[in-house]
Amino acid sequence: MRGSLKSPCPITVEKMNTPSSNNHNADALVSRGIKGFSYVEIALAIIIWSTSEIAAKLAQSQVPPLNIATTRFWVGSLSLFLLIVVSGNLKTLKKALVNHWKELLLLGISGITISFGLIHISVNLTDAFVASSILSTSPLFVLLISIFTITNGLKPQKYEWVGIALGAIGVILFGFPKTQGGFSTNYLLGNLLALIASISFGFYTWLGIKITKEYGGILTTFISVTIGSLFLIPITLFLEGYQLSNATPTDWIYIIWLGIIVVTLAYTLYFEGLKNANRFIGTSLYFLKPPLATIWASIFLHEMPTPIEYVGVAIISSSFLIMGLGYWLSTIKKRKY
Repeated sequence: MRGSLKSPCPITVEKMNTPSSNNHNADALVSRGIKGFSYVEIALAIIIWSTSEIAAKLAQSQVPPLNIATTRFWVGSLSLFLLIVVSGNLKTLKKALVNHWKELLLLGISGITISFGLIHISVNLTDAFVASSILSTSPLFVLLISIFTITNGLKPQKYEWVGIALGAIGVILFGFPKTQGGFSTNYLLGNLLALIASISFGFYTWLGIKITKEYGGILTTFISVTIGSLFLIPITLFLEGYQLSNATPTDWIYIIWLGIIVVTLAYTLYFEGLKNANRFIGTSLYFLKPPLATIWASIFLHEMPTPIEYVGVAIISSSFLIMGLGYWLSTIKKRKY
């Protein structure tokens, strides 16, 4: 009978690729691509930033540090404003200032007035690559703030703790020791100012991530740079007076580089990258800055690190490898499940 006949071979049901599953796979690929490009943006920003302290020290041959800091950020502010006008985001700018003026005020004061006001003074007192190295500890403070804030609390993975801890150790070895002649008062003061600048920049980065997700990197950078510059003006005039008239054509080249490339381009890349990147991995890429800054300082300023500072370079590079490898392995593990 027909009802008792059995199929000569087992029937297998294959999983069909439905339009929804295809769309899901495509979305996942796009998401991974965006995240990957975000890390490229952050890395490019850090490569540019690695020139910052070196260019600042070169620019300060005839002009005191706060004059350079204030001018570079006003150059950056004007170039960012042009981008906002061209992109038609003036209404969004007004909305941000009305709705988030308190956060934006903190952003400008912490990231520009305090952090870079102090770092410009620091490079006059210590080696430029040392100031750059100490400033690179800012991801530690981003991590700590993220853990201890309720609304933004995130639990870092073990590899993130290990990577950041190694990076901190490397920065200490790389930035603080001096075997020849011991420590001078100016050297210690310069390092201390750089550390305060790092803490302030960590807060700036943490707060900037939140604001950037809503308004984008260009708008966030413009507002913070403009507000920070406004507070720098009276401080600069009180402590140093107006001395830009002493700037040479070469000084102005460094100032324009610091304003347009280091501020406008690098800050925008950094915050746009952090919008889609893992914040711990993204900010930890900042540990790439010390070895790069050392190369530029040795070439342009003839500053040479001590042997122990070379060890710091290796440890910092290891921290970056551990962070990147750990994140990559955890991503693969999640895909399997």
